[in-house]
Amino acid sequence: MCNEAVLKDGDDLALLRALRTLLNGEKPEEYGTVKPKQARELAKALEEGLYIAFFCGRGPFYGNDGKKFLKEMVNLVAYLNEKANCVLLPLATDFNTMGFYHTILRDGDCDVLGKSLMYDVRDWKPRKGDVVIGLGSDFIWFLSDEQKVRMKTKDVKVISISSYETLTHVNSTVALSCAMAGIEVDDLAYRLDSLPVKLKGIRKPMLPADWEILERLKIFLKI
Repeated sequence: MCNEAVLKDGDDLALLRALRTLLNGEKPEEYGTVKPKQARELAKALEEGLYIAFFCGRGPFYGNDGKKFLKEMVNLVAYLNEKANCVLLPLATDFNTMGFYHTILRDGDCDVLGKSLMYDVRDWKPRKGDVVIGLGSDFIWFLSDEQKVRMKTKDVKVISISSYETLTHVNSTVALSCAMAGIEVDDLAYRLDSLPVKLKGIRKPMLPADWEILERLKIFLKI
């Protein structure tokens, strides 16, 4: 197993090009923020892999190099497919939104069939006294300018629980960082075909899981 590598914004493209160069048996000129040793380990793992999957979210497409990133990604997948099965799995929704709905439908009594998170949020009219809890979501991204202004004038409080430094997380009243599901803690996720998948943590967590934070909030609030 390769060691994890955390990239800075915009370094995805540099890493992809470095991997392709390494797989061709050449030495890359640039690795981004990833150490050369880590890039070599990853390239070796890709060479030896029997089945390879790339999960691709919307993050790499934020900047001006989105089209270049997609082209490099597709070229890398095509190259790897010459030796082993390799697939590119773009995430269909933000932060596993459909999995969120499956959890509600299974464990709760909310009628959310036929809705999408984006339109739920855009129908919201912030009112004085509102408190919003963002759990692994970046809902502020979908708000209109009018809604953002109303949030400020109505003094709406936002509590964000997330493993990532999202737009919502950095603009929240209270930001609570949590462990990453399937990386640091065990959890249950839902595939794009709706089947549940048990995720096993692969490293020791430094932070509590999101559900643990919610349990502590319930105890504190005596709910």
